[in-house]
Amino acid sequence: MELTDRKKQILKIVVEGYVATAEPVGSKAIVNVLEIRDRIQKVAQLEKQLNLLKEATIMLNYNMQSQLSCSNGEMWEREKAYDSAFAAYNGAFRFAILAQSQNLAEYMAPLTRVVCHIQNIGTMQAELIAKDAEVIRNTDAYLQYFKKEYDNIINIVLSKPIRNE
Repeated sequence: MELTDRKKQILKIVVEGYVATAEPVGSKAIVNVLEIRDRIQKVAQLEKQLNLLKEATIMLNYNMQSQLSCSNGEMWEREKAYDSAFAAYNGAFRFAILAQSQNLAEYMAPLTRVVCHIQNIGTMQAELIAKDAEVIRNTDAYLQYFKKEYDNIINIVLSKPIRNE
């Protein structure tokens, strides 16, 4: 009989639990271990995503510094980069809230930094941001901690002129 990865994982939990306690391991203990491992994976994904967002912020800051010496075509590309970056940050914030991250403020910070650089917004980005905002607005963390600040940011972004692409 071939064991799937999940069956191997469950067998490993049962054996480790039995060796550690010398008592039978029930389904409740298995579920608890699986939930903890799932949570650890989510936190690792959040940390990786946060690091990527920090790198993107550094690149955006560099672009802002060099904006004065660029052509109209380059300006157009940078404007598109800002609304795309905002959409990515907003998506990461939604993901962090849904995963119940402990460092939500770190996900909120890039939104506040990028919003002031958006001159206009692409149709697709506007739709994506609006959908993510709808999900965020239905969470407890939003209601308890970020309602006023987040609503101000989203209202600024979605009130920008729409850029047809």
